[in-house]
Amino acid sequence: MKNSVSNRQMSLILLLVLTAVTIIGLPGIMARSAGYGSWFTLILTSVPFAISALMIVSLNKKFQGEVLFDYSKKLVGKVGSYILGVFFLLYFLYLSAYPRCC
Repeated sequence: MKNSVSNRQMSLILLLVLTAVTIIGLPGIMARSAGYGSWFTLILTSVPFAISALMIVSLNKKFQGEVLFDYSKKLVGKVGSYILGVFFLLYFLYLSAYPRCC
């Protein structure tokens, strides 16, 4: 059994996350703060998520079998990959410490 995620699995995971956030999570939060105009905001926020998902899938196809930290060295150099790694580390630490609302 392989211990890696295939391109199809990565695409489906990103699709499920995008759908869950856009359809289930955001409407309640947006309706409370934006009222009737929240549908437009949901459409606008879906576009960057979809572009990010397409970029992740295309990078996963191009650098198959490697993780983000490995192929970031090829894309942005050694120093840039460490900066990117520290950014992701701090981001996920922040997410884990931030209290959930609603």
